[in-house]
Amino acid sequence: MANHVHLLLTLRESDDASYLLQEIRGSYPSIWNERLEVRPIHARRYLLACMRYIELNPVRAGIVAQAADYRWSSFRANALGYVDPIVTPHPLYYALGRSPEARRAAYARFVRRGFARPDIASP
Repeated sequence: MANHVHLLLTLRESDDASYLLQEIRGSYPSIWNERLEVRPIHARRYLLACMRYIELNPVRAGIVAQAADYRWSSFRANALGYVDPIVTPHPLYYALGRSPEARRAAYARFVRRGFARPDIASP
């Protein structure tokens, strides 16, 4: 997205959030000159829905035709199996299927279903 960034992070310790925000602001002051908006989410209820929202954001904005086309999307790693060194699957992602192929297929269906049923939070 040209005018904003979405980061979905799982922190190891609760105080890691303030340290992370300080590091981001210090390392990228020109990017983070606006107010940061931090929203904690309840992982079991909203993690996958939040992932889908982020994956489809550039599609809804008309930047790309599909989530896999957006260069900065994690969709290619989560749904297509591309190796992305900054994407670490969440344990709830692993619960989508027993094999990598089953997880990728379930995630791809879930994201694609987002246009038809954006109110559904689970796959």
